[in-house]
Amino acid sequence: MTIDDTWTRLVRYAFVEECFAGREILEIGCGDGSAAAFLADRAKRVVSTDPSAEVVARARMRTTRPNLEFRTIDPFASTIDDRSFDLICVPSGEAWFRDGRFFVEVRRLLRPGGLCYVVVPSA
Repeated sequence: MTIDDTWTRLVRYAFVEECFAGREILEIGCGDGSAAAFLADRAKRVVSTDPSAEVVARARMRTTRPNLEFRTIDPFASTIDDRSFDLICVPSGEAWFRDGRFFVEVRRLLRPGGLCYVVVPSA
């Protein structure tokens, strides 16, 4: 992840920052962990994930917060308990939408009334 990618993600999150307060958040695609730290500074709890163990290891080394956890998961079939989150953030949504299992998993993980914040860049 480049510095430009990190700042782009932070700007996207800052735009809806008021939505994070007091929530339990799942981030799908942890990048370098900077955005997860931004979320954790505002949320009750953040679980930031990636399918790559290498990416998760780098994020863990770079970023720590008492309410932040990094996990390696399959975003189409995680082992996370049902209805665990109030908000799911997907900062690079286009990477996951090609597989319909993604939406089934998001629905399973969200609590009733939960939200999914997805960013898809426009051309």
